[in-house]
Amino acid sequence: MGERWELVNSRHYGRTIVLHSWPRDRHTEAFSHCYRLNGRSVEDLLAAFR
Repeated sequence: MGERWELVNSRHYGRTIVLHSWPRDRHTEAFSHCYRLNGRSVEDLLAAFR
């Protein structure tokens, strides 16, 4: 496993351009950010892990 979570937009920029990264221990923040980018709420994220 990697040491960090990376946000890429492979469709627009390709897989080599990292838009943002988070340390591995802040994975909840990374997931929350991605949920918001996709028009979903953080509550949806929390509900998915209950």
